[in-house]
Amino acid sequence: MSWTVALPEALIGLGALAATFMPAPQRNRRGVQIPVVFGALLAVAWIAELSAGAATGTAFDGGFVQDRLALYAKSFLILAALLGVVLADWEIADRSEREVSLLLWACFGGLVAASAGSLAELWAGCLLAVVAALAALGAYPRLLLAAAATMLLAGLGFAYVYAFAGQSDLTGIAARLPDGVTTGSLVVAAVVAITGLGGIFVSAGLIVRGAGAWPADASVAAAPIAGLAAGTGAVALLRFDGALVGSAAGWSPLLAVFAAVALLAGAAGALGARSIRGLVGWLTLAQGGWILAGLAAHGRFAVAGSLFLLGIFLVAYCGLSSLLGEDLLDRLPALAGHGTRAPAAAAAIAVALLSLAGAPPFGGWFGEFSVAAALVQGGYYWLLFVGLGSGLLALAAVGRVLAMIFLSDPAEGTVTVLNSIRVAASVALVAVVIGFALFANPLHGLAMQGAEGLQLP
Repeated sequence: MSWTVALPEALIGLGALAATFMPAPQRNRRGVQIPVVFGALLAVAWIAELSAGAATGTAFDGGFVQDRLALYAKSFLILAALLGVVLADWEIADRSEREVSLLLWACFGGLVAASAGSLAELWAGCLLAVVAALAALGAYPRLLLAAAATMLLAGLGFAYVYAFAGQSDLTGIAARLPDGVTTGSLVVAAVVAITGLGGIFVSAGLIVRGAGAWPADASVAAAPIAGLAAGTGAVALLRFDGALVGSAAGWSPLLAVFAAVALLAGAAGALGARSIRGLVGWLTLAQGGWILAGLAAHGRFAVAGSLFLLGIFLVAYCGLSSLLGEDLLDRLPALAGHGTRAPAAAAAIAVALLSLAGAPPFGGWFGEFSVAAALVQGGYYWLLFVGLGSGLLALAAVGRVLAMIFLSDPAEGTVTVLNSIRVAASVALVAVVIGFALFANPLHGLAMQGAEGLQLP
């Protein structure tokens, strides 16, 4: 396989280095150039990734894996990063170069995890993305402690699996763990690692929900960077579960319980949310529950549903959180009349929220529907009912917000101003979310190919 398949990683890595060491300009003088320069870089990387769609195999002595899962996951990680760059308000950033470099490093970490051939590479990709998210959030001690705990759990689980199987190569681990291997210590190790990787995903929702407590030096792109870190954790979880599918009967029931807790907590929190940031955070937690539910069923069709849902989640979450940025509204009533003040932004907020809530016929609904079908096949009827109930609560929460945005009179003293780039990007976000619905069948087919790459039953 030609080295050119690593061109997207090379472009994004070099872009991150360039942004990291770029000299600091006077405040705001270069902010307007960020979406043009680095948006173009990510667009080229995205096109390069799509053009490599037929190239699969390994490179660099097996250290770089290019299979259908990597192709699918990396394309949406790059697209999410692109939306994060063009929708963020860089004009108000103190150090826009530093902040965009963190976004690119988080994306690069996700690409490393998606193409990882070993446990060490999985952990390294997650670590890079998590460190980028921590740097973007500034001095946030509680988050630092939580991140350290998640990475420690993942590392401990990986270390024991390595010791049990005798090697770190993911393909080799899967070959040495045939179906039915449910040794107690192996199951414990799998649960520990899964908890750590899942915790990275859950943190994204909790970070946005608590945006009001962020330190003053937090990046304007902190939320989308956290979303890319969450996507990295989810991709690593998919690869890890593929290697441990032989012991799935031992850890799947507990993973189903984790999924149910995330679904219920996310939906209940969304219904009681008093701010748009709180609503997005709780919906993210519920989406994590659906993704975990697909992994609990651990079949090819189930994991394909989780992978499909992960793609639309990354796009909707990173795009929406970037659009909100520093304008995250403290109280939902402040959204009244937003559709009149800023129609493009209001439309983008609406379709992203509807997708995150799983409203038909948006992309999130198709993903949840495929996971629900897999739960029926796997006999997880109780988890399906939990998911359906949480979906209804999430829809009710989003419906209340949409009524404020489009049916209420404009709130006094609120002004929303977007530059031409952010307006165009808002329209693009609407198009991408709707495109997930229009092309749901071919996209789900690609997700099925990605699941096949994990050699799932």
